[in-house]
Amino acid sequence: MNSLQYEARIRSYLLGRYAAKSAASQLIGELDLKQLRVKNGIFQQPLLISGDGRSHPVSISHCGDVSAAVAFPVELQMGIDVEALDEANYTAVETQMTEREKATLSKLPVSYEKGLMLLWTAKESLSKAVKTGMTTPFSIYEINQIEMRSAYTVSTHTYFTQYITISVLGSRYAVSLTVPKLARMPEAFGHECQSFLAKI
Repeated sequence: MNSLQYEARIRSYLLGRYAAKSAASQLIGELDLKQLRVKNGIFQQPLLISGDGRSHPVSISHCGDVSAAVAFPVELQMGIDVEALDEANYTAVETQMTEREKATLSKLPVSYEKGLMLLWTAKESLSKAVKTGMTTPFSIYEINQIEMRSAYTVSTHTYFTQYITISVLGSRYAVSLTVPKLARMPEAFGHECQSFLAKI
């Protein structure tokens, strides 16, 4: 890895940390980001530590100069992922899709390639929510149904039926957020994601 690639990765990493602090700041009401730090838990999942020493769960994703994070109450489990719609990734991503998922993709009103990235982010955000990450075969996160909404899609999972994943496709990026099915998501979420993606 050359020095420019290394610097880009460090920048992306730091942007993710900043996004996590910003998200947690809104959740816990701490306006001074210097009072917040991010460390890794036992499964390398990010944890945000506030000035009083308490830990708060967060999920972070970064892709180049784009970062996204979500902070949430300890009683919930959530995961977020953002990926570039880069054709260089399509072949590798397709190898991680099941035959069922490929059949589902053919029914979506988006290109097959964009659909691949939408499913990839949905599966990766689930892997973060359940804190397994890339340590298990991606087939275990299989998506069995995708419902199209006006501003986003809602996916359900074959083996993790207690979760849903909300995804938004932009012109250059896809972003997904996995939440417990019992959690109530504000209807504005999809529109906020679209607004975010329109700016990048």
